[in-house]
Amino acid sequence: MHTSSPIYTNSAFELRRDCFLEADGKACVKDGHILATADGTTIDTTVDARFPRLSSGCPMLDAMYGIAIRDHQNVVIDPKTYLYMLCSRFRGRKRIPEGFVPPGSVFWAGYGFNTNLYTRDTAYSAWLGTGYILPDVVKSHLQYVRTLRRKIGWKVSRKHDIPLDGLQVEMLDVEEREMAALYNTNSYTRRTDDVVWVLGLWEYYKSTFDAEVLPYMLDEFDYFDEHFYRYFFDEADGLYRGQATFIDVAGPCYPGRNPGRTVILKALSTNCLYAGCFAILRKAAALLGQSERAEVFNQRRERLAEAIRTSFGEHGYPFYKDEEGNFSDRRETLGTAFLAIFDILPLAECAELLVSYQGGDFGRPLVWPFYGSERTYHDNSTWPFADTIFALAEYKIGNRPDVIRSTLGKLCRGALNGNFNEVLKYATGEFVGCPGYIWSAASYLAVIFKMIAGMEVDETGKVRFAPVLPAELGDRFDLNGLKIGEMTINLRLRGNGENIARCLLDGNEIPRPSLDVAPGEHDVEIHLSD
Repeated sequence: MHTSSPIYTNSAFELRRDCFLEADGKACVKDGHILATADGTTIDTTVDARFPRLSSGCPMLDAMYGIAIRDHQNVVIDPKTYLYMLCSRFRGRKRIPEGFVPPGSVFWAGYGFNTNLYTRDTAYSAWLGTGYILPDVVKSHLQYVRTLRRKIGWKVSRKHDIPLDGLQVEMLDVEEREMAALYNTNSYTRRTDDVVWVLGLWEYYKSTFDAEVLPYMLDEFDYFDEHFYRYFFDEADGLYRGQATFIDVAGPCYPGRNPGRTVILKALSTNCLYAGCFAILRKAAALLGQSERAEVFNQRRERLAEAIRTSFGEHGYPFYKDEEGNFSDRRETLGTAFLAIFDILPLAECAELLVSYQGGDFGRPLVWPFYGSERTYHDNSTWPFADTIFALAEYKIGNRPDVIRSTLGKLCRGALNGNFNEVLKYATGEFVGCPGYIWSAASYLAVIFKMIAGMEVDETGKVRFAPVLPAELGDRFDLNGLKIGEMTINLRLRGNGENIARCLLDGNEIPRPSLDVAPGEHDVEIHLSD
């Protein structure tokens, strides 16, 4: 019998401090760190000392943090292991094509997902939290896929031509699956949200303060802007063409459209993503003392944000605008969330859009209304990482304890299987897709680092905490061994609420929980009140 009070409950399930309960099963935490899944499997969730360690008054919170770390460890592939995988793939060709073995470790997208390397999965994961536990792998992966994308250039598979003026692709006489087998990633036609790498490398910078990555980011963007991104920009309305970020081209969310006709759409989410990346590049240029370059990025960001408001605003910020100027009659999770996260709209306007978006017991629908296809993937689905990004937008606006409780409730369903799954059926919550998926596991890190700890790392070298600890999670939260640059932080939260009553740095009272990034280890203790 479980006597702890509910953290979160809805019509489908209940999350308590020591267990997760729903009609078809339950998962419990025993002895503080042993997770017993729905089928009786037991998992030791103790976290390796190489990673930040969490200890709180909520065993389920701690156990699922251990699962998030475990899921990440399971998708890190070192170069020798990756070489072995490629030997299997290329065994009929006698040798692996030059440049296809990464010099450092990389990420699978999920447990055994495939050996292809993806940009967006790692970039979004880094931004959500992976950048603070495995920064070196984030850097190695994202820099390698930049090199890989340069090598492939505009080679595309059959049916992946792009009908844009001035753009000439090199059509290969292969299907897309063969293309992926040849080059270890897809045609660019399936990656028109490619600029997302900026988001991931920026989070790497903020977790390490590795200044060498800043000129790399600027130079790499200049190359891809000249050779790729500029072809998708439409001067007539100031928007970028391209698929909605991560939603596969020619899929059920673009009915009747082949890959080429999908990427001439102007998706809300991808345009917001560009605007967010321009803001990041402005900061990178400013840190390097390149004020004129910084102002160019600032102007690009402001013009694009205005174009988004002008084009999408009167239509309620829908999914996309098509090539004839017509707007979709649907909305999409990430596009709606990014309006707040990337400061495209005032928060009051964002609040109305967030509140009016369709909810769900297991997560918000990726696109709403659904298109009614038979398959559950981007249609008929909820994606934990997209749902968590939506929650981060809500968190930015307010009502933070409720956002934390509901987000934890949905993510902790992973306790039933002992991993963070890729995607769920919206109506039933059935786990589909790949288990142990990196950006789903990273979503849980976002709750720990960005929501409960309220951590914000300023690019100029400051770490600030604005924590929120709901009473249902207990009155203790210790996050030890969190590394920022060459500094190690041991964060201790005491009490409940979101108001800071008292703050100590290394035992000495300070007016606010803010410290400069500098070598050494520091204890930060924050006492909270309602």
